[in-house]
Amino acid sequence: MTKYFEIIQRDGTARLGELKLSDPIQTPALCDDFIHTLESSWATDKEVPPLTSTDKLSILPYRNFPSGTGPLIENAFFIKPQKLDHPTASVISPRTASNLGTDAYVLSTSQSINGSPKNFSTEIIQTRMSIPHDSLLYTPAIATPQNIAFLVYMGVDLFDTTSAVLLGLQGHYLLSTGHYPIDSMTDLPCPCPICSSHPTGLTNLACAEHNINTLKSELNLVKNHIKSNTLREYLEGQIRHSTWLTAAFRYVDSDHLYLEQRTPISRRTNFISTTDDSMNRVEVLRFQNRVINRYRNNFQVPLVLVPCSSKKPYSKSKSHRFFHQSINFRAHKITISSPLGIIPQELEMTYPAQHYDTTVTGNWSPTEIDTISGILSQYLEFNSYPRIIAHVPPGGYKTIVEIATKNLNIPVEYTVEDHPTSSSSLQKLSESLSSESSFSRHARMLNMAQAIADYQFGIGAGNILFKDCTFKGKFFPKRIFDTNQIATLIPEYGLFSLTLHGAHKLKNSNLPFQSVMIDNFVPKGSVLAPGVVSASETIRSGDEVIVSGPMAFAVGKAIMNGPEMEQSTRGVAVDVRHVEKY
Repeated sequence: MTKYFEIIQRDGTARLGELKLSDPIQTPALCDDFIHTLESSWATDKEVPPLTSTDKLSILPYRNFPSGTGPLIENAFFIKPQKLDHPTASVISPRTASNLGTDAYVLSTSQSINGSPKNFSTEIIQTRMSIPHDSLLYTPAIATPQNIAFLVYMGVDLFDTTSAVLLGLQGHYLLSTGHYPIDSMTDLPCPCPICSSHPTGLTNLACAEHNINTLKSELNLVKNHIKSNTLREYLEGQIRHSTWLTAAFRYVDSDHLYLEQRTPISRRTNFISTTDDSMNRVEVLRFQNRVINRYRNNFQVPLVLVPCSSKKPYSKSKSHRFFHQSINFRAHKITISSPLGIIPQELEMTYPAQHYDTTVTGNWSPTEIDTISGILSQYLEFNSYPRIIAHVPPGGYKTIVEIATKNLNIPVEYTVEDHPTSSSSLQKLSESLSSESSFSRHARMLNMAQAIADYQFGIGAGNILFKDCTFKGKFFPKRIFDTNQIATLIPEYGLFSLTLHGAHKLKNSNLPFQSVMIDNFVPKGSVLAPGVVSASETIRSGDEVIVSGPMAFAVGKAIMNGPEMEQSTRGVAVDVRHVEKY
């Protein structure tokens, strides 16, 4: 439990927070000026002196354990910190990490940064998942301008200048791209005051000061990326300067649970996909998984596979307008795209289908072809069509279709003669559907509403919510009614916000739903974390949640994930939209 730290904003695992000292500190932060260490107890036991000031974060007496220490030694000599009404930190290893009641935790094994990237990433994740969500993690003596973005991305909040100073004194000039011998730096690329005042070269002491300035500058840049929800994109490019960081980054990606639990269901900002690492983003893998496991095609018409467009949503692109005119609601359109894989037409607005951008060169990497053909193959196992029309150009698109359909007993017709939007290709696409009838506007709206609901709440939710209903909206089901309004589709995310009527329909069904149980009060605008009794473990930030308690029933949007709601002692857990008093 902490009373001195609160998370203000999240960008996946990274976060901005406030350490509530007498002069509040925004985190992530360099902590050299506000850390007070009460020393090691290895030689003699240390008593905690009376703590009367809140201008420092006090590291309580400790016995630190380096990497490789056996569990018997750690258990025998570990000091459980006292619980004090003061900003405090406890020294831990990944094995001794738990909720110890302090505001911050100091990882004693963090200097293994120069060791195995796999072990380091595993230790940080293990530690972060063992301590409370609303607590600070401090990794001493390892931060450099090159690795600090990665450390923040992993969930580390506090750093010091120790490594930057030592490397500078040893003659290493630090930038976000790496370490450079000061003797080789004939033209200093940094405009900081230290570099500007030493035109003929830096002394080692001046180099240490430059390193501190660069570390501060990089940390400020990282904070701005968190604010704009772009830290992942920055990091995908920045880690390329270090094989160690690239390996560690990929090990973090491979621990999907840690990242997935902390990644929101949707957000306003777009993301850029330019590397194979982008295909491992939580948003991408989550979309692929839900399309395969939650989406089911209800159209009894042919399938038309088309290439993606750079403009999102696809319906606003010139090429897809041509495709729609030729198809004329006589077939079910699915777009093939990297990194998302396949996007059914009903989900083209649903996050992240209209929120990604990628390079459009027509050249597909082997990883993209293998991954996306596998996704399309899985999709076709769960969804049946009388025939498949591949309106895709030669090259990667056609290869993907050929691999995905080679074991199917369904005819595949290729309709592109030269280019997908050429007059002859579009005419051939239209002629291939000449024997098909168009489906009605109501059928389009119903299928779109049910598909989005299944994607958002789980397979079967669309039928429960929208079996017999009417739609208001020209191009998409913006508002949906039966006897009362059930839901509103939010175009920015392509997801539904439920009314109380819709929430009751979902709660009274046999489907599992995202549930938050609260204490004996009526929410007014929001539910704070201390008022949460329990929450579904599968809740993610941005999820539509149903709130129940002895005095109220409500529906709203999750601000925290489920475990964080239960563990946190500060902050908004749910942004409540509608409340019904008992």
